[in-house]
Amino acid sequence: MKPIAPLFASALLSAVSSTACAQDALNDIVRSSTNTKTTFAVFDVRPAGTSLEGIQEAVAAAFRKHYDGIKVMQQMAPYPLPAYAPRMGFHQESLRGSIVSAPDCPQAAAIVTSSDGTLARYGEASVLQGCVFPYRDGYRVNVYALFVQKSGGADVNVLGAMFGRAITNAVGIGDSSRFIGETVDDVETRLKALAPDVALVELQPARAGRTLAADRAAPAPAAPPIAAPMAAAPAAGASLPPELAAVQARLAAMVGQQRPQPAPVDGQASPALQARKDLSAMGLTYYSQDQFVEAARRGDRLACELFLRAGSVTVTGADKQGVTALKVAATPELADFLRGQVH
Repeated sequence: MKPIAPLFASALLSAVSSTACAQDALNDIVRSSTNTKTTFAVFDVRPAGTSLEGIQEAVAAAFRKHYDGIKVMQQMAPYPLPAYAPRMGFHQESLRGSIVSAPDCPQAAAIVTSSDGTLARYGEASVLQGCVFPYRDGYRVNVYALFVQKSGGADVNVLGAMFGRAITNAVGIGDSSRFIGETVDDVETRLKALAPDVALVELQPARAGRTLAADRAAPAPAAPPIAAPMAAAPAAGASLPPELAAVQARLAAMVGQQRPQPAPVDGQASPALQARKDLSAMGLTYYSQDQFVEAARRGDRLACELFLRAGSVTVTGADKQGVTALKVAATPELADFLRGQVH
């Protein structure tokens, strides 16, 4: 990469001496920004007797082909095995001003991760996680990848890498994010060498030439409804603010609903959307794991219920200090409620 930097500096000098339009382009290049890309794939592996260690090593070997910093961790498999196929969950985290999804795998029997910073000095980094979930009929292998790319700024290595990417994009090579797709394909190849029945059942984003198989696994059961808040009776002469009273009334109306909510009609907001609006009215951000944990710490069950109904935080997710809502719940009643929301 080092020989590229002087060439890019020369291009910058040429742009400076050119027209005002070129000067605007120069400003766009030097301005620093961070972009992220995510990939998510799910493989169904059968039969149930396939070696867990073999699946784990297949994922690790595929990761090692392009990435460093591989770590493998085995966990206790759930007992009895669930009839449905578990799936990787996600919580939101802040990364250099951008909100990104971070994976959660509480039911996984094996977790493989890679934190590759080989190209960090050139503004590129990749983080991958593979989770192996056993269930009654086989295994689910979930693969998640986050690619981070920095552009612009004063770092000569990053600027040189930008110039290099411009050349490689022109000839169809692209940046190092292409290795993520190759890694997902390699995971599939190695799993097929290990088990007789492997199917790709989910891929985000969709990729040309990749067709998804029909998902034969039983779906996870619907989440139980969130109970109405157990609010203490107001003191004599006191009453809830009208906004909070309306929120509490909506939650109470949802008690006893055992079936999934129908799609909104005639402009009516879904429960999740309404919860997000309620949280916003309370000055809270519906996808903030930190604010969810803080609500549990202060014993604010109403806010906790709204966060969970909004659907962008998890009870097992941690805040920036590595603390979960369940760990800091202010009351035993709130802790019991949160424990009941772990799926």
